[in-house]
Amino acid sequence: EHFNLNIDNIISGVKNIRTQINDNINKNIDFVGKIEELHLLFIDFIENNDLDGLSEEEIRNKYLQLPEVREKNKGLNGLNEQCKDSPFIIRSKDKNTEILLKLLSSNFGDNSSFLLFEKAPGWPTNDSIINEKPVIEYEGVYYCFDPNILVRNMREVLESWIREKDKNYFEEHYQKKRSSFLEKKALDYFRSIFPDSEVYNTLFYNIIEDGENKRPETDGIIIYDNNIFIIEAKSGSFSL
Repeated sequence: EHFNLNIDNIISGVKNIRTQINDNINKNIDFVGKIEELHLLFIDFIENNDLDGLSEEEIRNKYLQLPEVREKNKGLNGLNEQCKDSPFIIRSKDKNTEILLKLLSSNFGDNSSFLLFEKAPGWPTNDSIINEKPVIEYEGVYYCFDPNILVRNMREVLESWIREKDKNYFEEHYQKKRSSFLEKKALDYFRSIFPDSEVYNTLFYNIIEDGENKRPETDGIIIYDNNIFIIEAKSGSFSL
């Protein structure tokens, strides 16, 4: 509602970003591979032909007229056109992708705090917006130099958007739902692994500690044969 996106738009957009970069890098790898093939053909041509008395230009022209060289050059020229831009450029293919790229982008200077921490400027564990904004926008062009950060941190990215737009909703509703979901799924998995087990969730018990009555809780208990599994589910995000 806040960003005019749904989760399907976001997932498909992230996949699109990763696919674009992978395709671009593969084209560059193919380009370099074809150059290497041509280089090997040239070495073979030099070693197995009598070229005495020919000028450098004549040798070059004779080499370029080889059928296998002409064929490989066709493919190389096509790849050369496709590899002119940086392989890390992301093209906006539709309105949803444009919205997503804007949300995921930072500009030069936005991450200055990473270098301003006095004790260790530029240290890897310093706060960095790259974890939530792994795309760089420069002069209207988007770059993503490490799509793995985006894919790996997508949950944290989405949660930062929720927290930014509605902190009360995030703390009072979302975090509770996230916690109950994790507990339920953990117990579901144990129930699947041990189909004959007894599974109990959200249990309380009373103790006296230092003369004070307390009521601790546990997220789940699984009784299987003569074993007891005590489940504590932690759904919060890892800090840096």
